Amino acid sequence: SRPPRLLSQGVSRPRPVPPSQPPPPVGERILNTAPELFYREGVRAVGIQRVIDEAGIAKASLYAHYASKDDLVAAYGRLPKLCGYVPLPMQSGSNRILRAMNRPYTRERYREIVDALRAVQPEMYFSTDVIVGFPGETEEDFAETLTAVERVRYDNVFAFRYSRRPGTPAADMQDQVPDEAKADRNARVPEVASRVGTERSRALGGRGLDVLADGAS
Repeated sequence: SRPPRLLSQGVSRPRPVPPSQPPPPVGERILNTAPELFYREGVRAVGIQRVIDEAGIAKASLYAHYASKDDLVAAYGRLPKLCGYVPLPMQSGSNRILRAMNRPYTRERYREIVDALRAVQPEMYFSTDVIVGFPGETEEDFAETLTAVERVRYDNVFAFRYSRRPGTPAADMQDQVPDEAKADRNARVPEVASRVGTERSRALGGRGLDVLADGAS
């Protein structure tokens, strides 16, 4: 079976669990949705620890979507059963584009979270999502994204071209990026990410590591 992945998506705005709705079994809460404890307590180490203890988990991964809480850092500093790997979506390395995307963080705040996590776990590994070609993105904005990929030194980067979808605010924005530019940028991100990831992988040569497999690849 798949190993538990604890979801912290949207913890900055927790939504209550209706009193009339009975909580699902612990295993189901862990595997399929954000645990009820997260709604009540947020991403606090005590909340995560209780989920881990109740389910008898040996090792778990925490999906920290749009992390905005120092509690995330405290959890990784205190809970050895959490894998030292965080999928932490960046979307863009440009503050101007992040504002246009209505993201609740800046490039600097994002880097603070990365640095804080590596302070408690020096060998922390990260993956991220990047969107290229968002309306108004210039070559300068895109260059800031490439710089961020270099500086954070991700182990895996997933790059996507912005897709114009009718009915969304971005669809009506001016300065839509031409498809040719999107394709070019979408090809350049993996080039940088692959080089950085290869350098980090080579540094692990000759070492024995614990691995948590979450499925066939």
